[in-house]
Amino acid sequence: MNYNEIRLVIINKSDKKNISPNDIFPSISNVFQNCIIKKSLREIKLSDIVNNKNEYYYFKNKECHSLNEKIKSFFIYICRKKFRAPLCSYRKIVSDTLLHDTHQIKIITLSTFHLFDLIKFHTKNYKFTNIHFDFSTFVSDYLWFLDNLKNSKNFDTKICIVYNCFSLSFIKYLNRIYPNAKIISRYHDMIMSKKHKNFITKNKHKFKNVLFETYSLKDSLQLKINYWVNSVDFYSLNNLKSSAKQDQYDIYFLGGANSAILSFLKELLIKFNKYNLKFYIDFVVFDKEQRSQVKRNLNQLFDLKINDSKVNTDPVNYSQYLRNFANAKLIIDLYRLSPDEGLSFRTAEALALKKKIITNRDLNANNLYKFKENILSFDDIDKVNLRKFIDKPYVDPDPELLKQFDINEQIKNYLKN
Repeated sequence: MNYNEIRLVIINKSDKKNISPNDIFPSISNVFQNCIIKKSLREIKLSDIVNNKNEYYYFKNKECHSLNEKIKSFFIYICRKKFRAPLCSYRKIVSDTLLHDTHQIKIITLSTFHLFDLIKFHTKNYKFTNIHFDFSTFVSDYLWFLDNLKNSKNFDTKICIVYNCFSLSFIKYLNRIYPNAKIISRYHDMIMSKKHKNFITKNKHKFKNVLFETYSLKDSLQLKINYWVNSVDFYSLNNLKSSAKQDQYDIYFLGGANSAILSFLKELLIKFNKYNLKFYIDFVVFDKEQRSQVKRNLNQLFDLKINDSKVNTDPVNYSQYLRNFANAKLIIDLYRLSPDEGLSFRTAEALALKKKIITNRDLNANNLYKFKENILSFDDIDKVNLRKFIDKPYVDPDPELLKQFDINEQIKNYLKN
């Protein structure tokens, strides 16, 4: 059985109607396609718990009140099918998956499915055989309890890239089962907590074939670990660009519909209006019951009828996001925590698609000034004619500068060094 072929039963006592697994754990159905929701353990037959080998259960003990529920909870636990328990047998399935796969390059994400979706898109054309595993959501809660399988090794693996791992046990496990591989422990977001920084500082020299790497130049200098920007596949994005409806919109933005971003965008769009700029915004609204109301509020806020601009609050996957982006001339890129944090994937995507950027990032902190012909700082918006900046021809950067943003160059570098 593969790690994502199990039937996962989520116990949820919410009174909401038509609730789906993705409402509880966003994108969980992309990892486990056989997810279902039950109101209570009382709805599950004891015979199913014992006999259905591929069925696992996610629930909290404090929600088991009746004797019936407590008995079934006990049987789920002793059958090692309680998904939140350290002794859950699912970890053996994960072990077998990692051990028996013969692909030379393995990419493991310990984050959200969105990162898995992104990485999979940008490595689909890579000439070496590669495979992706996503142990996201609550799977990673007990992944660190993987069995120490004696004498079990996979000699086919040459490169194993694991994203956002802060478990020494799991890195040790990968290092042991892949004796011929270079293990890259990569972080695609800022390393903020003292605990996580201490983890890297303490363990970065423990293994000869494990490389710790970050997308942030700031974290790289502070923690003394390898630096490589978040990168994308230029070939795939060039193909996507050629099939896009070129310049359908002037500006594109993707982001959460929180009050801070809405207030920020409202001020920005006031400046845009005098140039009659047409924009497309994908807002992320996790609660589907609020999407319609949020969309109505946004339509009133931005008065979209003026120039056929569009605001969307329905979920978009990564491929759809790229298509929407490719249809615009420019993207708004906002930093998440600080102006000098590492560059998001938006920068690499914009360079590959040959799109301009308006950003509130520090242009000096990440060498963005080297692409100044196509990047405009928020500080300079009032100093230029936005219509002229958007409509002027794109200036192709030095090809050598673009290499660091190409994921194929990144993987070639791993194989070379």
